Parts: sequence; structure tokens; C-alpha cells
Amino acid sequence: MNASPSLGEYLRQEREKRGITVEQVSSATRISLKVLLQLEGDQYQELPAKPFIRGFVTSYCRFIGLEPRDVLARFNPFIDQKSKDRPSREGGHSGYAFHQRDGGDQSRMLLWLVMGSFVVLGAITLIFIKPSSLRHRKRSAPLVAASSAPTATTRPEPTPTVTVAAVPPPREAEVAPSPTPPPKPSPKPPAELPAVASTDPSLSNGKPDLLQTGADLLPSTIKYKIIVKALADVQVRYRSDHRQPTKFIFRKGRVLVVRAHERVVFQVSNPKSVSLNYNGRMYNPFSLEKSIRELQGTATVVFPRDAAQAVGDDPFPGEKPLPKTDDPSDTGSNDAPQSELPPESG
Repeated sequence: MNASPSLGEYLRQEREKRGITVEQVSSATRISLKVLLQLEGDQYQELPAKPFIRGFVTSYCRFIGLEPRDVLARFNPFIDQKSKDRPSREGGHSGYAFHQRDGGDQSRMLLWLVMGSFVVLGAITLIFIKPSSLRHRKRSAPLVAASSAPTATTRPEPTPTVTVAAVPPPREAEVAPSPTPPPKPSPKPPAELPAVASTDPSLSNGKPDLLQTGADLLPSTIKYKIIVKALADVQVRYRSDHRQPTKFIFRKGRVLVVRAHERVVFQVSNPKSVSLNYNGRMYNPFSLEKSIRELQGTATVVFPRDAAQAVGDDPFPGEKPLPKTDDPSDTGSNDAPQSELPPESG
């Protein structure tokens, strides 16, 4: 009989069953990839205190579709044991870094000794320098007074008369023209939004990841993010900002993350087959979206809503309507990996 899996093994197995990558978990929960890998690898020596670990597990479970309270109740003894194995704060642990208490105390003591030595040395210097400077002032005062007093035999010398010849003003022809100021350079057009192409997590072996769009945007430029879960096999088509539109078969149980700076246009062949999370809100069925419209014969939503007018009635010029697909209750389980389905054309 196989032993029950640890917390890290359990989370990793449940994530892989749903076809979700650890990069998607990191992007959706804002937990660093390093922390998630340590959590799945049961490496608690590098993780923070127990309350933080419970928070990581809660966010992880909510994203992949597990009940956090059930998972924490099941693995609470495991978390307690692993937390006890971590170096205590009295042993030098402080957050994510480890410090030697003795070394720190010695450094502080040495610093206080050096500062105290400077203070004593300064006081001794003032004691010896100040009296000598006063004596020097007393000796130099009579000399200064004697040198400043005028003598009786000294007579002021007559001031010589200097005759200045009148200089005629320059003629107009000799006046040099003032230089013409150079023209001001025209302002440069605003640069496009910066992108980090060299560290784009949406590229896998040089090929775009259909389940990650807009991952090359800087975090400060991301205004809109939608997370879509497939409840059944369904066809989707979407565009992030001004990127090329993407269309593919979205398999049941998969998760799609789309980020954008200006807007997102999303179409689905069956609104009942997906649920949607917009900018961190709760997941809602796509069919309940208030801004859903029928464009090009396909259910369509535009985020944000005030961008719908700019998109118009033909968001994907030249594209045909997506073929209708069955409701979730009428479909069977299909866990084929997403990478096996290339993007469809037309």
C-alpha cells in the first residue's frame, strides 16, 4: 500500500491533473515561482513562518479549484511538523535570511567602541587646542593694533590726474549681427509600451503559449487581466490589445490567462462552457456577463466595457462565426493536452 502523498506532492498532482502550469499559478496568485517550487518540493527550510505557508496554500488551492479549508485540515499536522523543523528565530532566522546572532552582537560592540574612541579623542583635542588658540589671539592683538594706527609723519600722496580720450561709437557697418538661435528640436513621439521579449514567459521553446497572452508586458502596464476556465471542450477566439488574434480549441479543465494594457476582445462558441474571472473578481459563468453581445454570429465580450464602441461590430475582420459546441452536461471528459492542438486558421 502506497504512503499518502505529502502536501507538496498533493498540490503538484492536483495541478497537473487540471493541466495548469506552475507559471500560471504564479501569475494568477502573485506568489513567486521560487516559493511555489519550494512549496511543491516540501522545502520548508527556505519558506517563511507557518501563517505565510497557510496563506500560500489557500491562494494555490483557490486558483486550481480545491477547497482550501479541506486541504489545510488534512495537512495541518504536516505543516506543523515541517514548521518545527525550520530554524527558529532565536537561532538566527529572520524572514528569508539567516543571521548569526553572536556575529551581529560583536559587530555592534565593535562599532560602539570605535565611536566612543572618536568621541574621547575629539574631547582631548579640544582641551589642548582651545587654550593655545586663546593665547595666540592675545599675543597677536597688540601687533594688529599697532599696525593699524596712522603715523604722524606720513603724508598722503597726491592723486595723479588721468586723462581719458573719448572713443567714438562704432559705425553701424561694424556692429556684428546677433547670432540666430538654433531651431529647437521637435519633440520625439511617445515611445511604445516597453516589452521584455528576452524574458517572455509566454514563449515555450520559441513557440507562443496559447494559454498565456500578454505575459511580456511589464507589471506596471497591465490594466486588465482575465482568467478563463473551460468547463467543456469549446472553441475560443480572442485578441489582447493590438496583437494578432488567436483561435483554438479550448479543452475541458484548461485555464487561459490574458493580459492587456488597453483592451481584450473575447469570443466563445458556447457561453455555457466557460467561466470567467475579470481583474481578480469571483468566477462567473460567461453567459451571465452583462456586456455579452452577438458579434459576427458569436458570443462576444469586450473588457473594459467602455472600449466596446471602439471595437465596433466587426472585431475580427474577415473571420467566420465560431462553430457551435455542446453544453457541458452533454459532453464527455476529454483531457487531451492543449499543446497537441495547433491554432486553427480562418
